[in-house]
Amino acid sequence: MAGEIPRLFSHQDPRIWGLYLLSVILRHETTAFLSNLQRNSGIDEEILGISMLWHIMEVDVTVESAHRLARYLAKELSLDEEKTDVLRFGAESVLSTLLAALAVVITAWLLGCLPETLVALGAYAVVRNFAGGAHCSTPWRCSASSALIFPALGKSAVVLSPHMPGSELYFVLVAGAVTLCLTAKLAPVDNPVNPIRDPERRLRLKRYSILAVLSVSVVLVGLLQVFSSPTLVPAGALGLVCSAFVLTRPAHLLTDALDHVMRYGAAVFGGVAKERG
Repeated sequence: MAGEIPRLFSHQDPRIWGLYLLSVILRHETTAFLSNLQRNSGIDEEILGISMLWHIMEVDVTVESAHRLARYLAKELSLDEEKTDVLRFGAESVLSTLLAALAVVITAWLLGCLPETLVALGAYAVVRNFAGGAHCSTPWRCSASSALIFPALGKSAVVLSPHMPGSELYFVLVAGAVTLCLTAKLAPVDNPVNPIRDPERRLRLKRYSILAVLSVSVVLVGLLQVFSSPTLVPAGALGLVCSAFVLTRPAHLLTDALDHVMRYGAAVFGGVAKERG
């Protein structure tokens, strides 16, 4: 591995550095990736990036790391099995959130739409925190999905903004109205792993979800008066709509399909990597 790193860093294109860092974040076994990179260094960077993204879908590093951290802390603090499970769940949630955020940032940087992606992610996260929505089967696949979806929203805002000059306010208002209607009707959508059984808590989350939609909409309207960038506010509006879409049945079907595709891609590219190894 030590001999492979200089070969990697000899590339002048910073996108290769970003792809490497993304692989480190999303997969702890970087040796196989570096070996493949060395053998295929003549391949176009975009093709190399797609192959790498498929290849790293084989291991859920967040679950492994969370289990290791929980076992270590349980041993040091002499915790019983029930408290260890709670600690493991919390560690998994924190690590998967950090993993998703870093994957989104690096992918957005590679695509050249980092500010727009962060605004879209922020608008989505505020509502999602209370409203819930569709989930992939593992935190790792949620992180991989986030790395695809939010930079796509950011890039969409960059592409759409030249076609709607002066219409940003109407775009935000329509997005806010659609999100508010869907949230009021469907939120909260719980996770099957952690269902919401308390009716009072469910009602409270619904109220918080509606308040979150209204708050984000007001903030986006305020941003129109503060920033001259024509892309940031549409990006936030797209993130708002996305937070409502994940509450719907089509979003659950799409998430299930994406989950199966990632599982299949991991199996196929993992098998190819083993054959070449």
